[in-house]
Amino acid sequence: MKSFLLKIIVLLPLWIINNNAYAGKIILKTELWEFICDVEVAVGPDSPVIIEEILEFPGVKIDGEYIDGIVFEGEDRLCYRRSAIVDDCNSPLNDWVCYTNSRDEPQIIPIY
Repeated sequence: MKSFLLKIIVLLPLWIINNNAYAGKIILKTELWEFICDVEVAVGPDSPVIIEEILEFPGVKIDGEYIDGIVFEGEDRLCYRRSAIVDDCNSPLNDWVCYTNSRDEPQIIPIY
């Protein structure tokens, strides 16, 4: 019985740490641009190398459906990229930018 309790005491904190490595909300906002032609968001712990889900947001405007400029809200980790020239829908997308939130409080990420 003592060895079982000792295992629980030793292993429980490790299990809690591993399961809470990613724990926080991430809010992706547009604050600098009134219009972005295209934004892609990739979610998953290994994004953008292994993408569990990719979401496309064409025609992002601060007003309308993007209340307070919020484009996407996710958990743990997200990556985004946008039109290299924000108002040119024929421009390629820029490189992925990724964020991980391991804190309890939400992290607000502006689209640059």
